[in-house]
Amino acid sequence: LAVFPNPTQDGKVVVALPRHEYQGVLSVHDSYGRLLDRISVPPHLSTIPIELKAASVGLYFMQFTSGALRQSVRLIRH
Repeated sequence: LAVFPNPTQDGKVVVALPRHEYQGVLSVHDSYGRLLDRISVPPHLSTIPIELKAASVGLYFMQFTSGALRQSVRLIRH
């Protein structure tokens, strides 16, 4: 799991997803652990654009889950 660009200034990023055979979920959390967004990801999708326009400057966490696969990445918005 990777996010580009990181850090981001405008909140627009592309998430590169790991290989997955099953329906997945990409969740976005703020630095306090609050869920900001939850996106269903179809099987075999390799990238997904995300827009964090309403999110303020700070640290965010993205987590991708699909079957037994679970990966996380940090994202900085400044």
